[in-house]
Amino acid sequence: MSSANVVTVLYNNVSTLAGFLSGLEAQHDFVAQVVLVDNASTDDTLEQTRALAAASSLDITVVANANTGFAGGYARGGTEIRNLTLPTLCLNPDVELEPGALERMLSVLGGADRIGIVTAPLVIETGEPDTASRRVLPTLGKAAVYAVLGRLTPPALRYNRRQAPSQEASPVLYPVGDRVTAVEATTGALMLVNPGFRTADKGIFDQDYWMYGEDLQLCADARSEGWQVLMAEGAPSVHTKGVSSGRPRGKKSNIEFHRAMYTYYVKNLNKSRVGKVGVGAAILTRLGSELAISAVMRARQARAAAKPSAAEVSR
Repeated sequence: MSSANVVTVLYNNVSTLAGFLSGLEAQHDFVAQVVLVDNASTDDTLEQTRALAAASSLDITVVANANTGFAGGYARGGTEIRNLTLPTLCLNPDVELEPGALERMLSVLGGADRIGIVTAPLVIETGEPDTASRRVLPTLGKAAVYAVLGRLTPPALRYNRRQAPSQEASPVLYPVGDRVTAVEATTGALMLVNPGFRTADKGIFDQDYWMYGEDLQLCADARSEGWQVLMAEGAPSVHTKGVSSGRPRGKKSNIEFHRAMYTYYVKNLNKSRVGKVGVGAAILTRLGSELAISAVMRARQARAAAKPSAAEVSR
């Protein structure tokens, strides 16, 4: 496959727009069409996006959308795609692609049958690996433990624990020179999706998820439908996390994160009505705790921001 369409959902991303588009420009020869969906940003993201798009050499469509969530934004963007036979690159606006990343991903996607999703390595701003990039799918027991303990869950039991290094996929199946690793799940921040698995016009992600969890669901669906999820190894791209949701998460983001946990559990792991009630209660309890912690942290941040600096005091 020689090129891909790119769909990106934006929400208050002014700080990362320039780097995002710069990284995309570096993949110019492999990008057919770009659709940027602004989900009702409250800053000037939409205006800045339109200005940058007008100055870009890429074929960019900018869409002003209501805030229909991550999956809803992708569904809206997919209706703008002209050539649905091409794969869709789902790309977050806080990811700056490394030169050559999309070319490698396309090469791997076209290297064998039944490859549903291809991703590439991501690191966060500190240079550490993005833990969401190589994940394992939650199991019933681990999901229940995480629902109860939240951030206190031991690393080995976390839904987003990094997948242990595995043997590279057979080089016979893929073009010479490509290093490929199979993963159970990856992040929606960087996914190249085979049109045979999901087409953009039908909605890449499950809209039962508003934000969070839809990427895990997509990987679970791929696995259940007999498609592979692969990592095209190479130089990592940078993922500046927390731009849209905030750090710590805002109230809405926190609620949706925990709702996504319950939605994933019901869709994939629920075995009984009793289990559904128990896990739901545990998730609600954990949500209350997380909202309280986030409120305290945000109050401290606000006080720190309001406190005059030493330079201001000395004037």
